[in-house]
Amino acid sequence: MTHAELDTYLTEHLTPLLHHDAWLHTLQIAARFPRYSPTNQLLIAAAHPEAHYVAGYRTWQTMGRQVLKGSHGIPILAPLIKKMPTDDDPDAKAIVGFRWVTVFDVAQTTGDPDTLPPEPHILSGTSYADALTILRSLSPVPITFVDPHDLHGANGDYHRVTHHIRVRADVDANQQLKTLAHELAHHFGNTEDNTLPRAWEECAAESTAYLFCQSLGFDTADYSAAYIAHWAEANPDTLRTIHTTVLTRWAALQALWHAADAVSSVA
Repeated sequence: MTHAELDTYLTEHLTPLLHHDAWLHTLQIAARFPRYSPTNQLLIAAAHPEAHYVAGYRTWQTMGRQVLKGSHGIPILAPLIKKMPTDDDPDAKAIVGFRWVTVFDVAQTTGDPDTLPPEPHILSGTSYADALTILRSLSPVPITFVDPHDLHGANGDYHRVTHHIRVRADVDANQQLKTLAHELAHHFGNTEDNTLPRAWEECAAESTAYLFCQSLGFDTADYSAAYIAHWAEANPDTLRTIHTTVLTRWAALQALWHAADAVSSVA
């Protein structure tokens, strides 16, 4: 498949994801499949937005499960790797292209329940005050909790020149945690080549915060949907760009979080 053919295919299949409800599903796919490439995450979201765990036909068989007859597979891209030795590394390999492969969701398989893949561990609890304390302590930029009047109706803000975050002091810890994640996402995207329009920048930051909170077991979908609604006027090319942007910022937040082994510190 040529790059032009791939672009045409992706444009056709990603267009349905432009609605903000579908974008929420796309973020949920990203949370479920963090090891998949951004392109494959989008392909899974377009073909099977309810997917929870995917694998190839033979992989399912090795796990003691069988794909149900008549199931429609999910097309994703697998790299074509070729051995390309160099003087420094005789075993060097390189990706020379991609090919289509088909995977199936666990819901499309049958077998002994004991063979089901384990559900990812998430943290529980109704309050995330401890998580807020940890994230605040790990922040690479200063954070100030301020009177809501100083923010003129916003829940927080990030100053791109002074690299300073402000968060409302009068809301509960869960809201402060979500807001802090949002503003840190702005910080991680604050580069000279960041040319996103304001609406898409806000959507990227909120999407990043949504993914981070989801990783803690904290579902912010009701709040985040208002930001994600900005995607109504986007296009498939922008979707692919912003999706990669979101995953990059999410990775930065995760690296920050895990730097102090913080996950094991929250009960």
